[in-house]
Amino acid sequence: MLLARREKLISNYTDYENTTLKISLVDESDEDDVAGVEEKYFCMLSKIDDRLKELRKSEVTKESEGHVAIRVNSQLPTLDIPRFDSKDSTKYKPSMDIFKAVVDNYLKLSNIEKLCYLHKYLAGEALAVIINLPLINESY
Repeated sequence: MLLARREKLISNYTDYENTTLKISLVDESDEDDVAGVEEKYFCMLSKIDDRLKELRKSEVTKESEGHVAIRVNSQLPTLDIPRFDSKDSTKYKPSMDIFKAVVDNYLKLSNIEKLCYLHKYLAGEALAVIINLPLINESY
């Protein structure tokens, strides 16, 4: 089912790109948030790919002795990370400490995913500083 959703996401995004291109050829003043949609697309695609990797690792594996081993991935409850908007500089350190503990130090996340999460937990001027960085590992 997750693979089907991945394929549907890719198909829908391809349709979106084609439609956006056609619209821009007709109306250059169209102000669709292409960069924002692209960012969300790559974040979601990355999340799906990571989940697929986790599922593959969790599958039943047969060991050489004939025993069956099942890896169970445990997940902690979701923590609320406060958004930092740069209006109150005293909130920067607590926000970033929590972000580092929950996101930055989580080894299973790629740098692209960490950057997506950083976008999610910043607002205002703080977000404006990084919003136009390309979604690549080196940007994080």
